[in-house]
Formats: sequence, C-alpha cells, structure tokens
Amino acid sequence: MVTFNLLTAIFFDQWLKPNGTDLRVKALPYAGFKAPCDLNHKAHKGKEKLFLVLFAVKNMLYEYMVRSKLPPYEVYKLHKKVMDVVCGGGQGLNTEASRPLWRSMADGSGGSMLLVRSSQPPLGKVTRINEQTLSLKQGQLCKFNCRLNLSARVWVDHPLKARGVKKVERSLGPEEVQPWFRQLLSGSGMALQNAAIVSQSRVSLKRNHFINAADILFIARIVDPALAEVAYQRGIGRKKAFGFGLLL
Repeated sequence: MVTFNLLTAIFFDQWLKPNGTDLRVKALPYAGFKAPCDLNHKAHKGKEKLFLVLFAVKNMLYEYMVRSKLPPYEVYKLHKKVMDVVCGGGQGLNTEASRPLWRSMADGSGGSMLLVRSSQPPLGKVTRINEQTLSLKQGQLCKFNCRLNLSARVWVDHPLKARGVKKVERSLGPEEVQPWFRQLLSGSGMALQNAAIVSQSRVSLKRNHFINAADILFIARIVDPALAEVAYQRGIGRKKAFGFGLLL
C-alpha cells in the first residue's frame, strides 16, 4: 500500500524501494504540489518530509451519516447541511476538508440520510465516524455504485465573448453516456468492464436549472492505483458538491 510505504519512509528515511523507485518523487504530485517532480527543485528544498506527511494523511478517509428533515431533492440546502457538519458551522480553513463527498437517500419519513466522506474528521457532531484507508492493486476488479451528473462542458458560439465562444453545460444523449463514462473512468485510473444505469432522475439545482442524474452500477479494472485512490477520495464527474461522484 502506498500510504504504508510512505509512512515507513518518513520514520526510517528509507526513501528507495528495492526496485529503485524513489518514494519522494512518487509522492510530490499526489500531495497537491504543482512544482516539477524534481527533488532538487528550489520549491521542494527542506520540505520533502512535510510533503510526504500531507500525502499520507490524505489517504485517511472518514465516513459518517448525517440526518436531515429536508427531502433528497433539496440538494442546495443539503449541501449547506453537510458543510455545517464538516466545518462545525464555521468557515473551513482546510481547503481539502472543505470538499467532502456525500450522497442522499430517502429516510422513509420525508427526510434524508446523507452518507458523507471527507479527508478530515468533521468538526460538527455526528453519531459515529468510520475511519478507513484505501489500498488498491493494479489489475484488481472493483464494483462500485455512483450517482453521476450526465452532462459535459462543451464550447458553443457566443458573439458577445472576446473569443467568440463560451463553455456551457450540455446534457448527454443516451448514446453518449457509455463512451463518456468510459473516458471519465480512464482519467481516474480505471478501465470500465461492465455498467448499467439502475435509476435516473431530473434534479433541480436552482430555479430553471435542471440536470439529468443517474445511479450507475459498474465494474472496473484498476489500471493506475494511485489515480483510482484519488478518485475514491475526491469523487468523479461534475457537481460533486451537490451529492454526485461518490464511489460506493
């Protein structure tokens, strides 16, 4: 597991694996630092252990349930509820913790049950927190269920813009979903093996703004474990802040 290897390196300064891979080089890009992946670069001087600690911490995930009297379709208000729990009702200082993933389910009484996953423990009160680390292996088959926003950003002509074009969000047609989904997973280190849409709905994000949502059950083969672990932690697709993209 990447996390274990990096933590071992932190405490024992064993930076080189037997195959010659330098763990510091592997860690830097996934720790969120954009400077070149060259340990002699001035941006990394004297900070390599800090980078590794940050990367190792990011692989720890926290899952918990949040109850709300709001119905599942009130996604804007549910987003605020989630953020109140994650940030304890305050203004979050940790940008990574300020991007939790969540998914709503009807609770049978008109309200919602929200499954929340974040990279930091919540500051608000929750009944139970499950801590987990993730270890994926290349070639491994994984089965997931994910609620996705079936849309893509495309360029369209717009004479009032300086370049004459602008990007807009467009709903996908039925024949576009599979190639779009295959490409989405490919960018997240996974190769799609089989998939099915188990339910679809039209969700209102705000007045006169609707999106097509779908719950997709799928099996994927892990091609790049590091990218797949990032996808599991940060979600896939668009509108993740509003209850989409969480891999279950």
